[in-house]
Amino acid sequence: MPGCEAARFLHAHHVVPWARGGSTTIDNLVLLCGHHHRALHDGAFTIVARSGQRFDVLGAGGAARPAAPPVRGSADALTAAHPGVTPETLTPDWDGAGLDLAHAVGCYLEAWQRDRNRRRSDQSELVSQP
Repeated sequence: MPGCEAARFLHAHHVVPWARGGSTTIDNLVLLCGHHHRALHDGAFTIVARSGQRFDVLGAGGAARPAAPPVRGSADALTAAHPGVTPETLTPDWDGAGLDLAHAVGCYLEAWQRDRNRRRSDQSELVSQP
């Protein structure tokens, strides 16, 4: 995102969504901090992929934002530096079945309850200490 100085814990975002046939290539992926990634999905701005690792960032009204600085290094240099990363690196082993929402929510609630109980236990230990 132009002007964002975040350099750690970035999210790789498919400009053309993977679910809509977007490829997992350097020309279709852009790195965003968590804040800007959420803002993008909330419609605060859009990103248009151009060739050669170039992207246009458009505001909510479609106005162009300033260009982002160029990526350091060529695609060939990045590929050579990270030989284990291939287009298949992010290919899921999912069988295509639909999401079992009840199971997913159940797992989330179990984890939330364990975390809640741990926090309560931690707080009660703090209170009981002299």
